[in-house]
Amino acid sequence: MTYCDTTNGVRNDVAGVAAVAARHGALTLADGVSSIGGMPFSLDAWGVDAAVTASQKCLMSSPGLSFVALSERGRTAMERGGFPRSYWDFRAIERAVAASPPETPGTTPVHLVLQVAESLQMMSEEGLAQVFARHEQMAARVRDGVAALGLSLQCPALGAFASTVTAIALPEAHSPRVVRDGLKARGILTAAGLGRFESHAFRIGHLGDIRLADVDHTLAALAEVLKQ
Repeated sequence: MTYCDTTNGVRNDVAGVAAVAARHGALTLADGVSSIGGMPFSLDAWGVDAAVTASQKCLMSSPGLSFVALSERGRTAMERGGFPRSYWDFRAIERAVAASPPETPGTTPVHLVLQVAESLQMMSEEGLAQVFARHEQMAARVRDGVAALGLSLQCPALGAFASTVTAIALPEAHSPRVVRDGLKARGILTAAGLGRFESHAFRIGHLGDIRLADVDHTLAALAEVLKQ
């Protein structure tokens, strides 16, 4: 399951789903690519068996690195799993990393490792609690800002919203492509709506090295574009 579903900006209840899954003997794999590092997450406390994330979202680095964490149940399943595997064989990765001297099972993207190391240092200096609070503040500012502009959220009935991305609906008279092109001309990149939302929605990402000033600048530019 996804923690933050970037299609609609929902914050899914990973802990609740994992608890139900565990009662039925099922494993929970959480996709945290657009959330881990920007929203609170706990593999152990939430009972998640496998969690994945990547370098290019909340970790503020170029795409190309992925990260996996396993619970004890996840590790047991890994050992017992009978499906053929090669590239995704975590056992081979563990053997390489535990060797003396430690190695990687493939060519290491050293420049990405250095980027992520610097990003983690930045997050440590800011403090994780402050990082999470900043993301919550930016998300609230976007939701309040688009409402003030007369726009609605793409899925306003959702019970909980992510701190890292907001999906916004546009009135029929406004083309998402025209709005996004107007923002791009002002130096702001936004994301298209996905699937059935593509024709009438777009998304604003506010994660990683984004600040409240960036959000305010984006909302001001959006007001200009809508007026134009």
